[in-house]
Amino acid sequence: MGSKAPRRGFTLIELLVVIAIIAILAAILFPVFARAREKARETSCLSNTKQIGLAIMQYVQDYDEAYPDSSITCRDDPENAPLCNYALGYQGALHITAWSHRRYLDDGASIGGHVKYLYPYVKNTQIFTCPSDPQVGRWLPPNYASTYYMRHAIDGYAFSERTPVKMAIVQRPAQLAVVIEEGWHDGGHTPWLWDTTNENGVKHVNAVFFDGHAKQLGVPYTSKLGTPYYDGNWFFQGHQWYFLNDPSDIGN
Repeated sequence: MGSKAPRRGFTLIELLVVIAIIAILAAILFPVFARAREKARETSCLSNTKQIGLAIMQYVQDYDEAYPDSSITCRDDPENAPLCNYALGYQGALHITAWSHRRYLDDGASIGGHVKYLYPYVKNTQIFTCPSDPQVGRWLPPNYASTYYMRHAIDGYAFSERTPVKMAIVQRPAQLAVVIEEGWHDGGHTPWLWDTTNENGVKHVNAVFFDGHAKQLGVPYTSKLGTPYYDGNWFFQGHQWYFLNDPSDIGN
């Protein structure tokens, strides 16, 4: 029997070509997979906001058509005492740290902030966390914070006018958001909507509107009020918080 011819292996050049092809394919496919993953997360976050919207509308019907604001959380923590009285006026960041952005109290176990008062309608704290949220912390440590903000403009009105926001004064409920995310889905220099390092443009976030529906909302770098690197917790046009000036976030 004749001896078998030795098997020929890959040459170095052939191996390098194969590695180069794999690297090119990875460079093409990995961003596609990342975008697909983020799109799925974005859809999950939108589902969360839809449930939050339903909870808010049930709350409004239970409380004489008044939208919830930070005054109802004033006894959850001694530091929240100034929120018990509208007459004490607008309290700045306390409205955010005590209410609009909070999910748990400082013990890390007791439900707090807006989540505490919407929880009876959803029976689930997980919907207050978006999978896209990088959990880097801003106003609160990530484990205490809700992904979503009850919009600061509501407290701006309630504590300036000394009265809760009721359905009757919201002139464009389908064009004005009551709950809003930060700008995770569009990426950028930071996960936040806008700061002085962001470029001009529009970021897209999921939002709940005053009529209870949820959808994506475009947040401009410069609002129609002329304010650059705009904070999405204030209304975009008409007025930052004064409902009687017919504010809106979309439309003319």
